[in-house]
Amino acid sequence: MGGILFGTVPAATLVVTAATVGATIVFFMARYLLAGYFHTKFGVLMSKLKPGFEVNALNYMLFLRLVPLFPFWLVNIVPAFVNMPFRKYVIGTFFGIIPQLFLIASLGSGLDKIFQQNETAPSITNLIFSPEIYIPILGFI
Repeated sequence: MGGILFGTVPAATLVVTAATVGATIVFFMARYLLAGYFHTKFGVLMSKLKPGFEVNALNYMLFLRLVPLFPFWLVNIVPAFVNMPFRKYVIGTFFGIIPQLFLIASLGSGLDKIFQQNETAPSITNLIFSPEIYIPILGFI
């Protein structure tokens, strides 16, 4: 939606900033409000993850953000429970979500360009084979 409204770069900038702030709020809530509950419930699992996060915190965070294998919300809270340093969490989150959110904003901007052509119903081939659409899709692949 942001790409349609603002264009690729402004939308990506706004969304990356907002997502980082939101993830940071969830991180603090998890660390200070929910930590006791999750440590009693998942303490064994957290103790297995903690050494890796302590040694390679930034690399772990970048990997978890760049490779979308795990849900965004889960990647927000697990580092809080293993006492990941806040600064590394924010840096890893900020730089790790840039590629994906830039592609999403670019896709929205491409859709806006197609809708601006004033066609009543753009054909599917115009949508898929338009460079504004297929380049971001190739980026996702």
